[in-house]
Amino acid sequence: MRCGIKTAKSLAERHSSPSSSLWIGDELLLTTYHRFVKPYDISHKRHHGHIPGPLEFRKRQAKRRMASLTFSDASNTSLPSLWPALFHLGSLFRTPPSLDTQWTWEAPKTSDPPLRSDQMEGAAKDFDSSDAIDQLLHWDVEENETTPEAEVLSRSKDYEGVLSQLYSFEGIRALYWETCPTGTDARSFSQSAFKRVLELATKTRRNRLGIVIEFLESDMNIPSVDAEVGNVRLFLEWVKQHLPKPLSQPRLVRYLSKYIAEGQPSSAELCYLLRQYRHLIATKLEPEEISWVVKTLCESVQGWLIAHGDSQPCNRVATLLVDIVRGLPMDWTNTVTFANTIARFPTRYRQKHTAAICDHIVELIRLNINKSNDDQVVRALQEVMLLSFYDTEADAADFRNWWLRVLVKITRNLVKSSRSEAHEGKMLARWISMLDLRAIYQDNDMYQDLWNCLSSVLSSSEGRDAVQSYISQPDHIFFDPPKNVSIFESLIKSPGLMPKVDTAQIHDCLARGDVQQALKFFATNKSIKLSSCESLLFSMVSDGCASHRTIMRVLGRNESHNNVKLRGRTHPHNPLSPRRVRLVENLAYHISISDKPTHRQAFRMVLALHQYLRGNHAGLSPTMSRAILRAGATRFLRDRQVVPRERFAWILGIVGKAEGQDVANHLDTVAGRWLNAVWDEKELKRIQGHAVRHKKPQLTRRSRGGSPWHMSKGRSRKTGLSHNTGSMFRLRGVASPYIVSEEWIRPMRKCEDEDVIRDALDEGGEHSSGDGLS
Repeated sequence: MRCGIKTAKSLAERHSSPSSSLWIGDELLLTTYHRFVKPYDISHKRHHGHIPGPLEFRKRQAKRRMASLTFSDASNTSLPSLWPALFHLGSLFRTPPSLDTQWTWEAPKTSDPPLRSDQMEGAAKDFDSSDAIDQLLHWDVEENETTPEAEVLSRSKDYEGVLSQLYSFEGIRALYWETCPTGTDARSFSQSAFKRVLELATKTRRNRLGIVIEFLESDMNIPSVDAEVGNVRLFLEWVKQHLPKPLSQPRLVRYLSKYIAEGQPSSAELCYLLRQYRHLIATKLEPEEISWVVKTLCESVQGWLIAHGDSQPCNRVATLLVDIVRGLPMDWTNTVTFANTIARFPTRYRQKHTAAICDHIVELIRLNINKSNDDQVVRALQEVMLLSFYDTEADAADFRNWWLRVLVKITRNLVKSSRSEAHEGKMLARWISMLDLRAIYQDNDMYQDLWNCLSSVLSSSEGRDAVQSYISQPDHIFFDPPKNVSIFESLIKSPGLMPKVDTAQIHDCLARGDVQQALKFFATNKSIKLSSCESLLFSMVSDGCASHRTIMRVLGRNESHNNVKLRGRTHPHNPLSPRRVRLVENLAYHISISDKPTHRQAFRMVLALHQYLRGNHAGLSPTMSRAILRAGATRFLRDRQVVPRERFAWILGIVGKAEGQDVANHLDTVAGRWLNAVWDEKELKRIQGHAVRHKKPQLTRRSRGGSPWHMSKGRSRKTGLSHNTGSMFRLRGVASPYIVSEEWIRPMRKCEDEDVIRDALDEGGEHSSGDGLS
C-alpha cells in the first residue's frame, strides 16, 4: 500500500520511538523505505533497466548520517525530531545528490548479516560506539544487487582495468552508483571513467558529443585541482582532434559558458580553456559564428572575474580574454563586443585595458576611412557610445567617467597622429562628426561633459583645422551640420581660434618650406581649389616628396571652372580647360629638368602626366614632347646609362607628331651616335669582364647534347660567337674555351662632337627645323 510523506513520517516516528531503540536499525530503515516511501517502479530506475539511480545513493547517504549522529549523542538525541533534517523525505525528489566526502563507502569485510534492531541493545553493551559505526558504515544495503565488477573494484581499486571491460556509458554509470566512491577515490574513478567514455565516444558516430557532455554534467565528473590532468583538458584535446568545427555546435558552447559562469574552473584551468578557445576561433570557426561565440564567452568570463575578485591569476584571465577579442576581424560588431567586455570588467582591469580599446577604435576608423558603409558605422558608434552597461546609478556614473576618458584619449591620439600623416586629418574630422550626436544625447549631461573635456584638445592647430574641415564640407560625412549653437561654432568663433583663409595657410606653409604640411592641409580641406595654389605642385617636385600617385591625387580635385562650356570647346571630348592643360605641360617640363627625382621616377611621372592629358583627349604640344625627350632619353645618356631602343623609337614618334618628322629625323641622326657609343661601351665592359682561357679550342670536345663543340647549333666554328643574335658581342656560354682578340672587337670610338650632340638634345638650335625643340 502506497502512502504520502506525512503518513510515512508518522509511521517512522511510531516505529522508531526512543524507548524501543537508541538508533534506527537497518531493518527498520528498509521496512519504512520499501513499504511506505518507495515511489513507483520507474522512480529509482533509469531507462526501465536494472541500473540504480540517484535515489539509491541518497538512501545510503541518509542512513550513514542518521547512524553517526545517533551514536555520537544518544542520550540527548530525540530521533523523531531528526527526521526533517536527516532524512527529509521530500529532499529525495527535489534536490540533486551530493557526495559525502567525510565517509568512505567500501564493500563489507565479512559476510555476516547485519545486526537487527532488537539485537542492538545487547550489542551496544559489548561494542564500543566506534566499532558499531565502523560495522554499520562497511555494510552494503543491497548485497544481492552488487555486480562482480563492483566487488573487484572495491577490492583492488584498479579503475582502469575494470572500466576497460565495460562497453557502454550506462555500464559505467551503474558501476559508479554501486560503488559510490568518495574523496580521492572519487577523483581517481572520475578521471579513469572519463578516459573510457572518450574511448567509447571515439568509436561511435552518433551523439558522441552528447554522451561526453552528459558525463561532464553528471555527478561522476569531479573537478581537478591541476588543470594539466583535469577532465576539461582531456575533453578539449578530444574535441580538437575528433570534431571538425567544435565551436559551431551550440551545445558545446553552452556547456563551456555554463561551466565558466558557475565558477567551477580554477584560474589555471580557465587560462588553459581560454588559450584553447583562441586556437579554435582562429582555425575552425566560421566568420558568421564568431560574434555569438565570443559574446557568450565574454559574459561567462566576466561573471567569473566578478566572483573571484582582484588577484594575479584573475589578471592573467582578463588579459587572455582581451587578446581573444582583439584577434577578431576588425568590424563594428566586434568593436561593440570589445567595448562591452572591457566596460563590464572590474575597475582595476578596466583601467588597465583602456589603451587597448582606444587603439582598436582608432585602427578601425583608419580602415574604414574610404568605405561607404556610413549607416552601419553610425549605428555601431551610437551603440558603443551610448550603451547602458549597468543598471545601478553608482556603476553608471563609474562607467560614464571611464567612457569619457576613452573618448578624450582617442581624440588626443588622432590629433597627435595628424601631424605626421596626411590622411589623419580626415580621420580626425570624421571622428568629430561621430561625436556630434546632439539628436541622440538630447540634454544629457554626458554630452556637455564630453565637450568640456574635448575643448582643450581641439584648441590646438590640428584640432582647429579638423573642426574647420568638418564645418566647411557641404556634403557632411554622417550627419547634417548642427543648426543650434554647438561646440563647433563656439570653437570657431572664439577669440584666438579663428582659422585663416585656406589658401593663405597653404602659401604660408610654402613660404616656410613646409611642403608636407601644405599638402596635408590641401588634402583635408576639400573646399580649396587647385587653381588658387598651383605652386604647390612645383614645390612638391622641388622638395622631392612628389610621386606619380601624389601628383595624380592632387590633379584629381574637381573644380567648378575646370570644365569648358559646350560653346567654347574646340573638340567635343575636351573636358579640361586650357589653363589646366598648360599647368600639366609646365609641370612635366619642370619634372624633366629637376634633380630631386631619380631618372626612373622622373620618366614615370612625366609619362603619367602624358597619359592624363591623352585620357582627357587633350592635344600634344611641343612642351610635352620636349619633357618626354628629356625625361626618357637625355637624362639617361648624360650619366652613360643605356636607353632601350624601343623606348627611343617611341620618343622619336612623339617628337615627330608634335614638331614634325624633319626634327625627329635630325634627332635620330644626332643622337644615334651618342646612343651607339653608350651601347658599345656597355658591350666592351661585358666582354672584358668575361672569363677567358688563353688556349686554343679543342675541336673534339662534345657539348651536353652529344654533338662536337664546334658543331653546336648557332655557333661559329672559329670564334664560338652566336650567328642569330645580330651582334658579335653576344657570346653563348659562360666558360667557352676561345681566345678573344682585339681585331675581333670593334673598338669604341669616342664621339668627338659629343658636346655638340648634347647641346642639340638639350636646346635644339641649329640642328632643328620649324619651331625646334625649345
